[in-house]
Amino acid sequence: MDRASLLARTLKLTEAAFDGASLRGPLTELSHALGAEEALVFFVGADDHWSDVQAMRAAPAVLAEYRTVAPHNPRRAVWAAAPFGVPVTFDTLVPPDSLANGPLGPIMRRTGFPARHICGVRLSPAPGIEARFSIGRNDLRGPFGGETLSAILAIAPHLVVALRARMMIAAHMATTRTAAADGLGEQAGLGDIEALPQPLAVAHGAPQMLNANAALRRLARRRDGLVVGHERLAAVDPRTDAALARAIAELPLMRASGKPAMRTIAVPRRGGGAPYLVQAIAVGGVEVHARGVLLVVTDPTVGTPDAALLQRLLGLTPAEAALATELATGVTLTAAAMRRGIGIETARTQLKAVLGKAGCAGQAELARLLSRLGTDEKL
Repeated sequence: MDRASLLARTLKLTEAAFDGASLRGPLTELSHALGAEEALVFFVGADDHWSDVQAMRAAPAVLAEYRTVAPHNPRRAVWAAAPFGVPVTFDTLVPPDSLANGPLGPIMRRTGFPARHICGVRLSPAPGIEARFSIGRNDLRGPFGGETLSAILAIAPHLVVALRARMMIAAHMATTRTAAADGLGEQAGLGDIEALPQPLAVAHGAPQMLNANAALRRLARRRDGLVVGHERLAAVDPRTDAALARAIAELPLMRASGKPAMRTIAVPRRGGGAPYLVQAIAVGGVEVHARGVLLVVTDPTVGTPDAALLQRLLGLTPAEAALATELATGVTLTAAAMRRGIGIETARTQLKAVLGKAGCAGQAELARLLSRLGTDEKL
């Protein structure tokens, strides 16, 4: 499975989401790359109610009929118990014959939905919001294997961004309808991105800032790489700032000429460590965002745990927990030692103690553990 090709297909899905367009086409390409016959992405509400269902081929009438027998689907319990962000293949947990021989059998035989073999992942695009991505097939290839699970794990963060875009567009449409009803007109929107947890901004080619949400304003207050001014999002590093300004100016023109209109820019931090990633996407499917550029900022250090949590969970000393927190941001041991004001030998001794208490064989394994223990409340 070509990961570069898979990522390119996932980015197409993200761009369609930011445009408020149907995801059927990108889902079709993505499902084929994953060896599936069907793919769905949808939000999950109370009583397992599906909303904003985007499917590769399942028609609305089929989905409506499925809802009448969905309570009999034993996969529902598996979905509800699956950890967020961890792909699951269902065949080993729910034998396909238990579906085909039960109340779901008639609709499965007539429509092929739900699929006999299913693989998917639960996603949380915002606090308290659940969504799911699933793929399925009925052919002789049988269950999905570990390679597919690994591929879904790799694209899951991009799927979350696409889902947040769907939320943003839905919020915008609701805001616009309310504004029109109140006689405020079409330009009363753009409050739609304010409550989303992902740092976002909408800019145009001047480049004058149209709107930066609360998450991005909080991030910019650190002033360690990005700054939100009155008119634009700026990078502290001059070369990076020039690249960011070029992207904002050029991407709408590229979109208008039918060229790919997405660019990712790494923004160095003043203090070193993993850079911010700014994904700039020209959007035009929603009128108020026409000819605009959506800026999606990712902080790779978000998700790192605080020192107090590490002390409680792993039994680390304050000094060991402080070092582990530094390492979780992606810096080298030497850089972490310099930040902590300790010698490299002291840092090595502390790292050895941390690895022993965490049960990790090396620094890479420790980094994976720390990312799982992290939280995004630091923004």
